[in-house]
Amino acid sequence: MKLPIKGDYVFLSFAALVLGVGLVMLTSASSVVGLEKFHDSFFFIKRQLFLGVLPGLVLFLIGFHVDYHRWRMWALPL
Repeated sequence: MKLPIKGDYVFLSFAALVLGVGLVMLTSASSVVGLEKFHDSFFFIKRQLFLGVLPGLVLFLIGFHVDYHRWRMWALPL
């Protein structure tokens, strides 16, 4: 397998930056509600991490490492 080119790492870095900023915004916007309703100020951030971020990262890494020519046969079904 060939090593990814530099542009792939730039894309990966920007995706990680957007993900991090989104998680910080979610934490700051929902900590009070989580504390009042669920007695845990990090309730929504934990939920987002385990139900949204982790599955999304797994799918992203699978797609990142698969050669784009192999996706052609899956283009119509997907």
